[in-house]
Amino acid sequence: MKILASLYNSFLFHAGSLLGSIFRHDYINKARNGKKTSEKTLLKIINSSKNTVYGKKYNFSDIHSIEDYQKNVPFSLYEDYKEYIEETINNGTKDLITGHKIVYFAATSGTTTAKKLIPQTTAAFPGYFKLICIYLNDLVKALRSRGVSAFNARGFLETELSNSSKEGEDGVDTGVISNFWADVFKFFIPSFTQLPKEIISNEEANDKKYIKVRYGLQAPDLNYIGGIFTSSIADSIHYIEDNYELLIKDIEEGVIDPSIDISKNLRNKLQAKLRPDPKRAAELREIFSTKSDTPLISRIWKNMSYICSVGSADFEPFTKFILSLCKKDVVFSYGAYASSEALMGCAVKTDDPSYLLLVDNVFFEFVPIDKDISDLDRPLLINEVEVGKLYELIITNRSGLYRYRIRDVVKIVGFEGDTPYIEFAYRANFVTDLCGAHINGEHLAAGIKAIEDKFGLIVLDFSIYANKDLKNPHIDLYIEFNREVGPNIIKKMEEAFDEGMKQSSLDYDNYREVGYIKLARLLPVRKGTYTKYRKMKISQGSSGNQLKALRVINDEMLDYFKSSTI
Repeated sequence: MKILASLYNSFLFHAGSLLGSIFRHDYINKARNGKKTSEKTLLKIINSSKNTVYGKKYNFSDIHSIEDYQKNVPFSLYEDYKEYIEETINNGTKDLITGHKIVYFAATSGTTTAKKLIPQTTAAFPGYFKLICIYLNDLVKALRSRGVSAFNARGFLETELSNSSKEGEDGVDTGVISNFWADVFKFFIPSFTQLPKEIISNEEANDKKYIKVRYGLQAPDLNYIGGIFTSSIADSIHYIEDNYELLIKDIEEGVIDPSIDISKNLRNKLQAKLRPDPKRAAELREIFSTKSDTPLISRIWKNMSYICSVGSADFEPFTKFILSLCKKDVVFSYGAYASSEALMGCAVKTDDPSYLLLVDNVFFEFVPIDKDISDLDRPLLINEVEVGKLYELIITNRSGLYRYRIRDVVKIVGFEGDTPYIEFAYRANFVTDLCGAHINGEHLAAGIKAIEDKFGLIVLDFSIYANKDLKNPHIDLYIEFNREVGPNIIKKMEEAFDEGMKQSSLDYDNYREVGYIKLARLLPVRKGTYTKYRKMKISQGSSGNQLKALRVINDEMLDYFKSSTI
């Protein structure tokens, strides 16, 4: 049976990889003629929804070009669709905002705004399938480059696995978007990953982190790690570091510790298949008890070759931490630029944080960040943006969102033909004001980089609080390092952060120059502070895979971080 399972795994793996190579080239070819592809995509979306309530309201039948579209259809926010979405959920009414069948409502995490329910349609399926195949193709290349066999390749998967809930008259599923895709591919996941099929879409295990990590540690031959965000992968590594003695004991004895919070039914199902593994336990004890120049992840899994996860912008500290635990030849892919609203970009090149915009999946418009949207005759198109500049992104997707202000700000970093490569810069509503100085994620990243470069440290996570003390307005920078720092260098770190901020933000530089803003105060927090914060948010109902990096602390969060300072 094991041989048949391995053959099945290898067949699917290599077939997917071959398709991935084809899909990658198709994306690139379409990007090279992006303007034409983009208009075709828009008109296809409009035509499919011309008979909907929304389509009739804005005369979709009369739209035959991008120019028609921009004249007839206004910009939109979630509130413009809320009544339609509630009507669909509560009464099962169809053809309100999209002509495609709605199969799921993705619940946003509520990290930056109130919770939203974003419709997902069958038209979104092909894009995600193509993406998975491209990842498989990247993995094959990574394995071959390291001389590792691609037969029966398996990896560590860190993703949401809880059940969706049923809402409304027709019982449409709602939940986290990553869980939806895990459920769609649940029959394939155990063949490619360490995850036992028993925990996929199962609400009987509160402590799924233990199960994911325990099964992953027991498998010495894992080749890759996959996750939505690098923060969730980092959490798993921290869990291993904090609990390796318990995990090794359970692997040795072939048990699940009684303290692990899972139902009796699930425990029995898992326990029936577990076997004592003293050999692997001995290997792991050796790994954790001795010092080595080989990084930890590459010691735990000797054939680790590929990591795929969103790891740019706010997640860069987690990415650096994870890669610091791997050999230099481990290939990293930044995965996809995606959200509950749409799959928007693909990292077609590994070890590169840029995403090629998928012009055959979404129609894009751009608003220069230094312009007010109400002052523009029209937003710019993909071929009209400029390298190095920042733009607010406007999207039209295949699930009923038209000229939607997703509130992402992106930076143009290059072109494939007339289609941009972008890097995510920051969330527009993550900008904070301090005495009139606008501070965004890009500015903060420059300040953090200045600290890392000067002091040779890895910043695991950080947040700011705009301290508006009348006599001393300044930034409080709460920061978690990979190792302890002495109080004697804190002042120098504050100066390095300040210099990085001034070089990246003209506003901040001017306000510091005239003394309206004082020197930032750096407040190191205990190691594990951000992991505990995420656990607290998850216990309150947030999804671990959708928790955005916390960059701006509000008054409600302040006490927690004050109490965590060293």
